[in-house]
Amino acid sequence: MKYIENLSSLTKTKKTFQPFSLIVIVFTVLLLGGCVSPHGAVESKKQKHITYRLQAGINKGGMTENTSMEVVPGAGPDAFSGATRMGVNAGARAALPLNRFSVETGLDYMLNFQSFTWSDPVNNFSGSRDFAVNQFMWPLTLNLHLFRKNHPEGLIQLKIGHVLQYNGISIRKENGNLPDFSLSKFSNGATLGITYMPFKLGNGARMGIFTELYRGNQIYEDHYNQVEFETPGSSFYKFGIVYQLR
Repeated sequence: MKYIENLSSLTKTKKTFQPFSLIVIVFTVLLLGGCVSPHGAVESKKQKHITYRLQAGINKGGMTENTSMEVVPGAGPDAFSGATRMGVNAGARAALPLNRFSVETGLDYMLNFQSFTWSDPVNNFSGSRDFAVNQFMWPLTLNLHLFRKNHPEGLIQLKIGHVLQYNGISIRKENGNLPDFSLSKFSNGATLGITYMPFKLGNGARMGIFTELYRGNQIYEDHYNQVEFETPGSSFYKFGIVYQLR
């Protein structure tokens, strides 16, 4: 998939579980659990300012396949191709405000259905393989709050940060003579996003829309998607509705 290749230079890494990924998990636990005291009581002032959000929407992404057959020996221009259907996502987020900024983390889920197709008589591969791609994600972003005059938390929030993914990938069906492949359970990379929150409800909650982009390291590897190739990786774009609890 080509739509987030502009982030690839920031995130082209080997398939390793980076130390920064541990920070995401630790920070998630601390922030989500930080509003409760050892006695289960809600602590005071500072913790009351933590905001909680639910979001859901549609997306496209998952495993990013190689689109350049020039780098595959003997492969024609149509030897291998990929297709991704529109998927769904949902998530829960918590944000700690820091003046004009906030630090946000949480847990997201994303589902995509993807198909890879081979038609390569030179390398003797032909057929198709369909995947269900389930991904659990831990984002950690720094958010810049804009237009705060009439919206103390910002009418618009710009986000930049990191996402750690756990990939649960299964084969739905396959046919033909197909190459062997390997999958990575973990991937991670850079994310950008925008949240627009114009609506304040009668119960004090707020609603709006969000969009997020991501580009990370490689999940799927085979003869046509090798580590040394430029394009293979992981990516997505998401769009949906966000609901912020009061």
